[in-house]
Amino acid sequence: MKLGKEQIKDWIIFKLSYKRIWEKRHISETNLVKPYKEMKKNIIKQADILVKEGILVKFPHTGETHYHLNPRMGDKIKEIVRGYKP
Repeated sequence: MKLGKEQIKDWIIFKLSYKRIWEKRHISETNLVKPYKEMKKNIIKQADILVKEGILVKFPHTGETHYHLNPRMGDKIKEIVRGYKP
């Protein structure tokens, strides 16, 4: 299944929100791309764009990059999640 750039961004935000990956909880790159392993490069690229937009926070942890949602962008994230249609 091929997803567009905006669909990937929305999917990442929805996934992290659904799993409640905010601030103290985090997810590794490996687990972030799990259902779409063949699209790993695109998913990581879109995650990095979300980091630049301030929606995600990226940090090194146990030899791998981890991500979590930025709680300061909570209103924008909730708006995206409400409009998400899988």
